[in-house]
Amino acid sequence: MKNFIQLRSLFLITLLFIQMIPTAQAKDESDSSAIQSCLAYWGKHPFHSKEPAYRVVSSKVKVLGIGKSMSDDQPTDQPDLVLIKPSVTVLSKAEFNLLNPNGWYCLKGQVSVLGKSEVKLHCKAHLASSRDGATVLGSNADDHGVAVLGSIQITKVDCK
Repeated sequence: MKNFIQLRSLFLITLLFIQMIPTAQAKDESDSSAIQSCLAYWGKHPFHSKEPAYRVVSSKVKVLGIGKSMSDDQPTDQPDLVLIKPSVTVLSKAEFNLLNPNGWYCLKGQVSVLGKSEVKLHCKAHLASSRDGATVLGSNADDHGVAVLGSIQITKVDCK
């Protein structure tokens, strides 16, 4: 009976987090404010217009091992500002491959519940979160998301 109650609670928490994820890929006002937060975090950056152009990468949800990993591995010649919509990982391992050396990646949110999120970031790329992170009985090395009994790990790759 105790296991049933725990599973039911976990299921309800999962549904709550999934409902928090916006499903539209269209840019909206909160996306612009997230971009502005990341730009303020970086301070010095190559985007000088008041409303810089940026790409949007859609939300990812991975529950019980079902779902897709996110990959952005096409190098660009110019700095590329990318907004990554909120993602949720529950009882799974999610991978984010942010491998564009000219990438300026802005995380709008990342939640890991009883799971693990691994971010592989190109050594020359930049990463910021539009909001502060939090950890509840888990591991969140760089405060780039929320970890509840889970972990979020960022590893730099292709460093020479």
